[in-house]
Amino acid sequence: MRPSSYRPIPQSSRTNSSGTGSIPFWLPVVSLGPGVSEPSNLKTVTFTVASLPSGQSFSTWYVVKANSTNLYETTNNVTAQSGANQYRFYYTGPLLGVYSSASTTPLPQIGLLKTYVTIDPAVVANKTSTTVSVHLYNAGNATYNNINATMPSFAGNGLNFPMVSKIVPNMAPGTSQTVNFTATAMVPTIDFFSGVSSYYLSGTVSYNQSSTNSFQTSFSQTVPIYDPTITGFNPSLRIVISAPTPQTSAGATDLVIVTATNTGSSNVTNFSYNLQAYSPLFNPTGPSVAETSYGGYSAAWPYNLTAGHSLNFRVGIQTRAGGSYPVYGSYISYQYSPPGSTTSNQNTQISASSAALITATDTTPPTVSTPWSSPFAPTSSDQVHVWTQVYDGSGVSSVNLEYSTDRLTWTSVPMTPLFGSYAKGQNVPVQQPFFGDIYNVTIPPIGPGAAVFYRVRATDSLGNSGLQDNNGNDYVYFIQGGNSWLFPNQAPGTNMLLNGTQYVPGIKTAVFLNVSTPIAVQVIQLGSNSGGTPPAGLSALGIYTQVNANISVTLNARVRFYYTPSQIQGLNTSTIAPYYWNGASWIPLSNVAVNTNQNYVEGTVNHFSLFAVFAKQASTQPPPTTQPYSQTTLLYIGLVGAIAAIAIVGGILLAKKRKRGTTNFVPTPTSPPAVFGSPSSR
Repeated sequence: MRPSSYRPIPQSSRTNSSGTGSIPFWLPVVSLGPGVSEPSNLKTVTFTVASLPSGQSFSTWYVVKANSTNLYETTNNVTAQSGANQYRFYYTGPLLGVYSSASTTPLPQIGLLKTYVTIDPAVVANKTSTTVSVHLYNAGNATYNNINATMPSFAGNGLNFPMVSKIVPNMAPGTSQTVNFTATAMVPTIDFFSGVSSYYLSGTVSYNQSSTNSFQTSFSQTVPIYDPTITGFNPSLRIVISAPTPQTSAGATDLVIVTATNTGSSNVTNFSYNLQAYSPLFNPTGPSVAETSYGGYSAAWPYNLTAGHSLNFRVGIQTRAGGSYPVYGSYISYQYSPPGSTTSNQNTQISASSAALITATDTTPPTVSTPWSSPFAPTSSDQVHVWTQVYDGSGVSSVNLEYSTDRLTWTSVPMTPLFGSYAKGQNVPVQQPFFGDIYNVTIPPIGPGAAVFYRVRATDSLGNSGLQDNNGNDYVYFIQGGNSWLFPNQAPGTNMLLNGTQYVPGIKTAVFLNVSTPIAVQVIQLGSNSGGTPPAGLSALGIYTQVNANISVTLNARVRFYYTPSQIQGLNTSTIAPYYWNGASWIPLSNVAVNTNQNYVEGTVNHFSLFAVFAKQASTQPPPTTQPYSQTTLLYIGLVGAIAAIAIVGGILLAKKRKRGTTNFVPTPTSPPAVFGSPSSR
C-alpha cells in the first residue's frame, strides 16, 4: 500500500491539476513521522505499508506549520495490491481550521429594534376603516424600554388615526410585540386616479436602551384607497402570510404559506412578493436572515387572478437557534384593471394583511467535546491549560470549567472563547463560528502527587445547561510526585521496560511496551477505586493503577501488577486477573498470566486506562465426616497448608514471558523464595 496525501490547502485556493503557482498555498511541512517522505513537488506526503493483514491498521503522522488563518482541506490517494489485483482509493480528509488569536473584547450594545407593518384590509375602500399593525422585533442584545409607536397626526387626504401614539411594554432581546391602530380612509373624489389613490403611510418608533442611550426607527407602507362608488370596481388583493404549525423544535424546518386572494371584483395580474425573515441569533451588524430549506423569499405569478381565486406559495424556514422567527412581506406588487378597462396595466403596491411568527423550542444543552489538557503529566509548578469545543444552535451563553482534588469541593472558572466574544449584560453570543467555538482556561499549579479532576459545564443563550463529565467519571490529570512517575518520551522500538517500582516503591506496576511512535507514559498508583463496583463474584485486591500516555496510539503492551500477601488473604490466587475501566464497566485484559511465586499478574493491553486487579474468594472446605485422621495425614495436610500459605503471602515480582525464558522486571532477591510451581496462564 502506498498512500499519498495532499498537504492542507485552503478551500478557496484550489489550483489546477498542473499545480501552476500552487506551492505557496500549501501549509509547509516542518516534521515527518516514521516512514513519511515529502516529494520534490512540495504538495504531498507519502509513505508505504509493505503488508496490512485483514482487520489490522497502520498510522503515521506529519506536522505542518499553521502560518495562515484559513479553513484547509486534505485529500488522500491510496494505491494497493492484493494478489494480482490492483486497487486505488480516494478519500477526503477532515477540515483543518487555523484561527488567529482573536480579541474577546465584548462589542457595545446597539439599537436593533426592527419594525414592519401589516394592514388589513390592505386595499381600503374610501370612507371605511382598516387596521394598521406595527410589528416590533428586538434583534439587539439589550432590553429596550420607553417604546413609543407613533402614526402621522395630521387629518386630511389619506388615513386618519383617532389615536396616533401608543406605549409598548419593555422588550427583551429576541422578543416581538404587535401594536394595533385603527384608521379611516378619507380621500376627496378629485384625488382618485384610475379609481385609486395611493397613500404613503409613514411612522416612527422611539425607544431607550438606557437613561443615556436612545434610538428611533421608522416604517412606511403604500396603502391603495379605491373609490367604491365606481360600479363593479374593486381592485382588492389580500396577502396572508401564515405558519400552520407556528411552534417547532429548534433545528427543524417549518412551513410558511403565502396566500394571495383576489377579494375584489376586478381581475389582477403580475403578482409578485418579497419576504423577509429574521433569525434570533444576534449579529452586531444587523439581524441575521433565517435560512430557507425550500422555496424562496421571492416569487411571482405573471398570469390573471380572477375574483375569488387564490394562490398558495410554500416556503420552508430552516430554524437553527431557539427563539422567534418573524416572517413578513417586505414588498408586494400587482397590476389591476382600471375602471372601464379589460386590461390589467395599473401598478400598485400593498402591504400583507398578516405576518407569521415561528417559535423554535430548544431544550437541549450545548454539545461539549471531550476536553484536552496540556502539559502532559504536569509538575507541581506547572499551570495546566484545558481546551474544549462547544456548539449550540441557540448560541453559547457561558462555559465553565469545574476542577477538584477530592471530587467533593469544586472550583468553577469561566472558559474563554477563541473566536467569539460576548455582549456585556445579556450573555448573547457574537459571531459564533458555524462549528461552535473552542474554549480555554488555565488551572493554577497544584501540589505534587495530586489527582486533579475536572469537568465542563456549558449553558446556551436560552438557559439550557449541560455537564460534560466523562459519563460521571470526570476527567483527570495527575501531578508528578507521590505515587506517580513519568517516563519521558520513549523512542520508537521494542522491548521497552517501564518499571515504576524501581523509582517509587508505592507503584506496584510495570509496563512492557512496543510502539512505533515516540510516547511518554505516566503511571499512577491510586489509593482508591475511581471506577465502578467490582465485577459480579469478584473481590478487589485494592490495586488501582492509572496509566496515561501523551498521545492516542494503538498499543502492543503488557501491563504487570504486583500484589502483597495481605491483598490476597482469603482470595483464590489462581483467579487473580487484571481489568480495565471502559467508563461503564470493568473489562478483563486478554492473555492473562499469573505468577504465584513472584506474586504478579499481567495481561495484554492495546490502550492505556484505569486498571484494577480482582479475584474470587477462596473456597472453604466442609468439616470432615469420616474417621479421624492419622498422624501422617495430619502432617500431610499441615504441610500442604503451609505451602498454600507461603504461596498466598509470597512477594510479587514482575516478569515478561519470552521465548527463551522469563525476565524479571525487579531486582532478584538475595534469597529467592522456594518455587512451588510455574506461572499459570489463561
